[in-house]
Amino acid sequence: MTPVSQIPFFCKKIPFVGSDRPNGKPFVCHSKPFVDSRLSRGFTLTELMITLAVAGILLTIAAPSFRGFLLANRLTTATNDLVADFQVARSEAIKRASSTIICKSTDGTSCTAGGSWSDGWIVFVDTDGSGTWSQTSGMEDIRVRTHGALSSGLSVDDSGGSGIVVFTRQGALGPATSPGSYVICSAALGKARTIEVSATGRTRVVEGSC
Repeated sequence: MTPVSQIPFFCKKIPFVGSDRPNGKPFVCHSKPFVDSRLSRGFTLTELMITLAVAGILLTIAAPSFRGFLLANRLTTATNDLVADFQVARSEAIKRASSTIICKSTDGTSCTAGGSWSDGWIVFVDTDGSGTWSQTSGMEDIRVRTHGALSSGLSVDDSGGSGIVVFTRQGALGPATSPGSYVICSAALGKARTIEVSATGRTRVVEGSC
């Protein structure tokens, strides 16, 4: 019979392992299984403070840029909205072969004599030809669009324009409306967009400052 000591992979002291003990204990014998004790430590207070300081510096640098981005986006959006509604009023006048008006409106239901374009405006078809919003029986004006007040911090100077802009069935400005400009200003940003409306009813945007 072959001695036990000569059987391959067999040991009298530690069967199936070997005659010598391993250098370290198997991981299942550690107090924290599956975890290397050398890697289990967390952040030190110094490391945490350095991380917070770096994060604060990055936030300080990024915050002004992000605020500027938001202000520029609001200015662009307001400009695009007013230009789009000028174009809608013009196209509706041509399509319906009837005078179409865009005017300042603080309540979204009628034209406002005072106030500013920053308070809002409406676009409507002047069915009865009165030159302003009205609901005459049988000749009710048709509201096409309503726009609310602009974001806080934006103002509109219409000193070169008018509170009521009339487009004829040919798409040109009506006799009572002169070509003008409407300056949308962001005081916090120090930038402005000027919307110029020509006698033919076309619009053009010019960048500037305020």
